[in-house]
Formats: sequence, structure tokens, C-alpha cells
Amino acid sequence: AEKMTRNLIISVLVSLDGYIADEQGSVLALERFYRDHLPAGVVDWRVPPDFDTVLVGKNTYKCYYHSLLNMTQKEVIVFSHTPLAGLGANMRCFSGDVISLITQLRANEGKNIWLFGGGDLIDQVVCGDLVDQIRLVTLPLNLTKGIALFNTTHQAPKVNLQSLETKYEMSYSIWTK
Repeated sequence: AEKMTRNLIISVLVSLDGYIADEQGSVLALERFYRDHLPAGVVDWRVPPDFDTVLVGKNTYKCYYHSLLNMTQKEVIVFSHTPLAGLGANMRCFSGDVISLITQLRANEGKNIWLFGGGDLIDQVVCGDLVDQIRLVTLPLNLTKGIALFNTTHQAPKVNLQSLETKYEMSYSIWTK
């Protein structure tokens, strides 16, 4: 059987003005809007297809702790230079280099890798040109400042718009290498 390519997929909520969290690192405003506008029974747009590994930074881990804990069938890798309490059986802490970890994950059998945040991790994989796909749920909110989706001092990711859909006051775009 042919080995499946393990694509690295960034999939996040983002404000109209390009932020994935507020100045305090909180995603509450974005999450609240998203939950209030996504009708019951509609699949969470953020969840990418065929993934078995989730990469998160320490702040994302804290913001989404319970959701990540419930992903019992997935491997959740948390990037942190300090040990973390409360890691579930499906989680491990990683303090090394994100680029080498992704290279290593891709060398092994498996499904897609979902990078769920935060900004530092996204910045590193974009700079390392490791991103295969970016899925954005853009909400009609302006945070005016906070943690930007992309570090504007670095080059933009090399991706092209594959699809765009707007409903429930939000737009859902998929960008592919």
C-alpha cells in the first residue's frame, strides 16, 4: 500500500483583522461568537479531515484543555519548555524544535497533523515552509490587537485559495500549497 502523505494543516478561528487571540492570549471572544453562530448539529469547521495528531502551544493547551483531553483517539503534543500538570493519557509534552518534530512525524506512518495554535508555532512552521494547508474560519469581529495569525515581519505562507464558503455570518476558507 502506498504511504499516505501526512499533511500539516493549520486550522484556527481568526478575527476579521487577523488575530487568533486577544492581548491576554484569550480566545473567548472568538470562541463565543463561533459557538453562538454555528448551528447545532453542524460539524465543527475547524476539524480537519483524517488527522491523528494535534500540535498545540502551551497557551492553546490551557484555553482548550477539556476539548483536547476528549480527543482520546488522537495524539496531542504540547510544546512547552516547562512541565505541564494534568496531561491526559493521549498527551505528551515536547520542549524541542518544532521543525525537527514535524519532520520526524512525517517520516512515520500516520494521518494528517493538525496544528491548532498558537501564534509562535504557526510562525515557526510558516517560516520553515512546512504548511500544506491552512483552514481559516474568519469571524466578523475586530480584536484591534492581540496575537496575530501571521507574523507580518516574515514572509506570508506560500498557499493558494482552494475554496471559500460564507454562511452563518462567518467565512470558511481553505488554502493549499
